[in-house]
Amino acid sequence: MALGLLLEARHARRPAGDDGGLAELLGYELAAVSLSDEDAYAALAGLETYVRSQPVPDSGALWALGKSANPRVVPVLTETLSRFLHEPEHQVVAEQALTSLLPFDELHAREAVRQAAREGQGNVQEDALAFLRVQGLTEK
Repeated sequence: MALGLLLEARHARRPAGDDGGLAELLGYELAAVSLSDEDAYAALAGLETYVRSQPVPDSGALWALGKSANPRVVPVLTETLSRFLHEPEHQVVAEQALTSLLPFDELHAREAVRQAAREGQGNVQEDALAFLRVQGLTEK
């Protein structure tokens, strides 16, 4: 959670002195950390490696990748969604991969959302369909 919030803080726009509640969530010492470009790159690389190497990655790592708002994470999120889309016992992972992909307006991300709408199950399919409808990307 901390890593995701620190990655998000890199691109959040807030008035001076407003930490967006980070101190309350992370404590003052950790909330004061400002990731350098190199630190953020290393953090994303580590998260991507973790997600790709685990039989079932923790959904928090997917959440943190999404919080980065960095388009470089789209491939690992789409791979993860595709990997768990048809596994009912791992729908939490598929759902988090989908949720983390939704803000990205890229071809690969949209294709993964369409695949989830066609082939997904439960909340994954419902969320993908709802997103496509709201975006005007489906006739349904």
